[in-house]
Amino acid sequence: MTAAKWRGLLAALLVAAAAQLQVIGAGLPRTGTESLAEALTLLGYGWNTHAFCNPPRKCQEAACIWMEQGNFTPLLEAVVDAKMGFVVDSPLFLAFREFAEHFPEAKVVLTVRDDSSTWYRSFAEMQQLIFGDELPRGFTTPEFLRRNDTWMYCDMLPHVKFDCDIYTDDPPPGMVARCKRGYESHNLKVQQAIPKERLLVFNVKDGWEPLCSFLGLPVPSVPFPRNNEYVKVLKERKLRQRRNRAWWFMARVCLAMVLLALLASKRVRGWLRRAIFAKKEALE
Repeated sequence: MTAAKWRGLLAALLVAAAAQLQVIGAGLPRTGTESLAEALTLLGYGWNTHAFCNPPRKCQEAACIWMEQGNFTPLLEAVVDAKMGFVVDSPLFLAFREFAEHFPEAKVVLTVRDDSSTWYRSFAEMQQLIFGDELPRGFTTPEFLRRNDTWMYCDMLPHVKFDCDIYTDDPPPGMVARCKRGYESHNLKVQQAIPKERLLVFNVKDGWEPLCSFLGLPVPSVPFPRNNEYVKVLKERKLRQRRNRAWWFMARVCLAMVLLALLASKRVRGWLRRAIFAKKEALE
């Protein structure tokens, strides 16, 4: 490694140590945000903040206050207190403009998919794996409040903000086009709000080179992360649930067959008749 590359790597490590937000991930969920988070961690930008604002974290509560009331201060304080070197994914990606204003030296990475259709299929698959068997078709995020589930309401509220409030891969008519427009609209907003010199529109399929060039860092010797663990875990959980349901179904079928066989046998029928006759005599 050359001296210039060593200096670049050292600069990234110093950034992390200073706990100053340096990279703002502005991409929607299912655009490679987990891969980006892992890549930024490998580049020395601190710990992976991907799940930091999931329930029941204080950060999630602060994000909910910002999304509903417009008060950004609690969320900013939560990010600063957590010593984040970068932010990615829900709900933090929504605040790309506010973070960019408060951290003028930070760079913005907008992760994207090949097109809106590719993104929609991935997002809808995730929602189906999480909620498809539990919530009715047409369920919307505000209904969590009627169930007194504030945590889940806040967790899903970002989806309302980018206009893709679905919980299945077979949503009501019109929602597919609406979700795709939400994806395209968000990406356009980021590109209009952030100066070109501060912004990288990044498809994780392109690997290290465009990201490292943008950040002014050397390309690591390890492969670029391809992290899709979340959906993998969801698929494995769904498969276990289906196997368990199939097992219980077969157990009930077998039990019913045994009972029917017993009822069909002459001995059991005779025993039942005698028992019924004896009960009638006792009542008389």
